[in-house]
Amino acid sequence: MYNIKVGSSPLNGTKVNNIAFQNGVAKLTSQYWSAGHIKLYLADADWQPTNQSIPNWKGLQSSTDVYVRPFALVSCQDNSGVPNAPFPSGSSTGGASFIAAGETAYLAVSAIAWQSNADTNSDGLIDSSFSGNLCNANPVSGFDDETVYVNYSLDSPNNRHNGVLTVGGKSSGDESSPQPIPVDMWSNGYAYKSLAWSEVGSIKLWTDKPNYLNGMTVPGYKATVGRFYPKYFQVVNSAVWDYPDNQSYAYMNQPFEGVSFNVEALNAQGSAVNNYGYFEPTI
Repeated sequence: MYNIKVGSSPLNGTKVNNIAFQNGVAKLTSQYWSAGHIKLYLADADWQPTNQSIPNWKGLQSSTDVYVRPFALVSCQDNSGVPNAPFPSGSSTGGASFIAAGETAYLAVSAIAWQSNADTNSDGLIDSSFSGNLCNANPVSGFDDETVYVNYSLDSPNNRHNGVLTVGGKSSGDESSPQPIPVDMWSNGYAYKSLAWSEVGSIKLWTDKPNYLNGMTVPGYKATVGRFYPKYFQVVNSAVWDYPDNQSYAYMNQPFEGVSFNVEALNAQGSAVNNYGYFEPTI
């Protein structure tokens, strides 16, 4: 393994020995621990043309542009100074609870380096079968001041209301057609933002970056976030009941029957949530 010097003069760069060429081609494995656009310079000062005399010959030289992206963008729960962790992943049918609908949680987005356990076929993408924790993966440098996009889709209950996602005070818009929410990355490959969802249930959350550098997309790792639950309940319409013994009143502590009333589930802003009626009744 060679550490290549930074500079634009290849003849003053790092000398790499014993490169095996086959039919004029040599393959070298390299690693670059940052994101961005670099130019790689190559030179061979020792090779000399045969049967020719070239004045002031300085050897073979070439260069190529290399574009390097983060392996993925990971959306995790910001734990206020302790290592970021995956969000709880309960749903409308069971599992852990997370936070009331409309209340504020905190999102940490990180641009991470390649993880071999998440890319077993080495195609540069997270395996579709991977479901592990990437929240503690090493972040990459060089991704500062980029604008990335937070996306979501309804996870549970199935085929119900998308609600509205808010990240850093910016809204996803009409729930019938949610839009990606732009977020500016900070230094060291991170961004920290507030997050709230207006509905109950669970969502799939991911962050990506289309059209990065040479037209590349930085993919997002989808996380399940939930369970969001109602903040309040309220009785709606007028309650009705049967007075005892054909009376038009009831005495204190006298039983009465036939009580009927409607209860509505609300989020933290006092707005009705639509998905609660589709929860598993035992939750």
